[in-house]
Amino acid sequence: GVDLSGKDLSGTILVQANLSGTNLSGVDLSGKDLTGSNLSGVDLSGKDLSGTILVQANLSGTNLSGVDLTGANLKGAFQFDIHIKKSRDLSISNVTNETGADHFEGVTSFDLSGNVQYLTTKNGLLYELKNEESTIALNLVNDAQFPFHDKGEGGLLSVVSNNKFVYISYTSEGYLVVDEYSKNFSNVRNIIKISGKGNHYGGNLVFDKIGMLFLSVGDDRNMYLPQNLKSLRGKILRLDVSKLKLDPVIVAYGLRNPWKVSIDSKNRMFIGDCGDTTVESVYLLNDLYSVNPYNLGWPVFEGTKRNKGDPLMFKDTLAPIYEYERSGRPGCSIGGYYLDHLEVYLFGDLFGTLWLLKEQNNGKWYLYHEDKPVNIIWTFGYDEKTKKIFIGPYNHELKISIEPIKLDSQVKLCRTTMPNGSINNSGCQ
Repeated sequence: GVDLSGKDLSGTILVQANLSGTNLSGVDLSGKDLTGSNLSGVDLSGKDLSGTILVQANLSGTNLSGVDLTGANLKGAFQFDIHIKKSRDLSISNVTNETGADHFEGVTSFDLSGNVQYLTTKNGLLYELKNEESTIALNLVNDAQFPFHDKGEGGLLSVVSNNKFVYISYTSEGYLVVDEYSKNFSNVRNIIKISGKGNHYGGNLVFDKIGMLFLSVGDDRNMYLPQNLKSLRGKILRLDVSKLKLDPVIVAYGLRNPWKVSIDSKNRMFIGDCGDTTVESVYLLNDLYSVNPYNLGWPVFEGTKRNKGDPLMFKDTLAPIYEYERSGRPGCSIGGYYLDHLEVYLFGDLFGTLWLLKEQNNGKWYLYHEDKPVNIIWTFGYDEKTKKIFIGPYNHELKISIEPIKLDSQVKLCRTTMPNGSINNSGCQ
């Protein structure tokens, strides 16, 4: 959004630069290397871009009318289209459910991994979505083994299923609780119950590719717990639910509030960790069975920023793959999903901003696209089979397309006989 009008940018390195909304009037960009740059929404009308390198540049909404692209390299240049489809239009939500509503609100998690799909709401209702019909499979207010509450960040937080059972996480008088249910929703057993004062629960459940259950746990607003390996707060835990006796294994520690995590097709875990006052961070765990757990640094570090004096060195922590500073605006990183079909990682912010990250060949990640299509985000759902993406709390469908750049033809055709004998009038006024 910076005003660079009339500036001399000769010698300036603009590779992967974020120029979205920037005023570039009067700026000479001919011959510049703009590889991977974000030019979304920029007015480039009438510019001489001859010889300019626009490889993998984001030209979404860019005005290219009258642009001279002689010799420009547009290989991989693309445009985004992000569209939100309201919940009442969704196939999984168009049947009136038992509450009389034709859509779901207060959605805290989706489990779209199987033929039978599940959806949880903050106030304790778990819906079973099958054959385009929705039924309330569980009402924790009535059915919980422990007293259920949905105050503050509490509530019914997450659901995930495997071939035999359904697992849910919820809050009970300050505790974070995970229970195991049969497919007909009779309570089988309590998996884990973690005490606390009722803050920063985390509570996201996810299975990896070999059937291990993972649970994210927040720090309960206690800065002494995330670095303490005797505490389960501020951690990512691994649970072998095939065993009768469950001993949680700490996979990562030093987290503040890992509200949402996910595991991709390569068995990598992505973590969105809500920051405190300065930085929002995304982490990537490449090995979920490392002998030594990952240390993500909190509260000594908030992202890459040192937060307090401590002997812990940054080189001894796992650095985030991406972070952004709040810069006076509110924030809270909401972890999302790696979308194989688009080769990007999608995550969001509590206040409605979406980010897409892309991995380079050297393993580093960079910002691919940023958008703000909604006002609030609690969670994401992703169906790997249909490639459908959903956003809670209002169960909206998110449609993302990344298309190669399409430019208006520089050749005007009118009453022109083409090689196949047809007449082309596409350029007639």
